[in-house]
Amino acid sequence: MKKVFLIIAFLIILVIMLFYLSVPTLDESYEIIEITKNERKENFKFIIKSRGLNYKKAYLTNQKGMDTINLNNSSYIYNTFPLFVKREQDSLIIYTYKKAIIPKNIQTNIRIKQVELSNPNMMNLYDSYKKEGIILID
Repeated sequence: MKKVFLIIAFLIILVIMLFYLSVPTLDESYEIIEITKNERKENFKFIIKSRGLNYKKAYLTNQKGMDTINLNNSSYIYNTFPLFVKREQDSLIIYTYKKAIIPKNIQTNIRIKQVELSNPNMMNLYDSYKKEGIILID
């Protein structure tokens, strides 16, 4: 009876360990971009969430301390990578494969322009982005 209990306990611990090791953790990284308009600074934050090799999202927001529900309502959400970002006076230009939906609840005086690029144009930009003062988000 004692052996059966030990075997069952060992199997339960083994299953829990396998489950814990097989579920990838959610990694977050940040890129903060500062824009100035009429001597007023505004910070935009790219929050990049990734899990494993197949899941990656970038949220562009100017809000502080956002949870995921509010991020979905007040952020530009990108699912395609890489993204390239360029600051121009009072504008933020985002080069992407696919434009994000303009969020309903974002409040900003900064103009955000999204530019869709084809794959060859994106690769050309990838080769020259540093010379042009463009930021890579990947």
